[in-house]
Amino acid sequence: MALIEKKQALARLKPRYRDVPYPELGGEIRFVEPTAAAWDEFDKSGPLYGVRMIVACAHGADGRLFGPGDINKLALWPRHMIERGAKAVLQMMEMLPDDGETAKNSDGGSPTPASPPHAD
Repeated sequence: MALIEKKQALARLKPRYRDVPYPELGGEIRFVEPTAAAWDEFDKSGPLYGVRMIVACAHGADGRLFGPGDINKLALWPRHMIERGAKAVLQMMEMLPDDGETAKNSDGGSPTPASPPHAD
């Protein structure tokens, strides 16, 4: 394997994503892997960890699906729905083993969505 050059290392990478089925909602939610900067800003010790992770990483056809004002509404979702999305994000970040059941389109080579998401 060849050593990379600085230009290669600093090139913008396509964000990885997973489309997670939510049959309860009639479709799928796309979860986009957060950047290192976005992950550092994410309060890992605050309340409603999984809900806030969904707010930070869920995208729809037009960009971010939820905002900070939706946290209390999403907190009313059943726990298994929150865990499904949070699990997909943690698997993309390689912080949780991938069991192959959470999502489709989960390979790291997935194409970037038509309008690239901003994970900041």
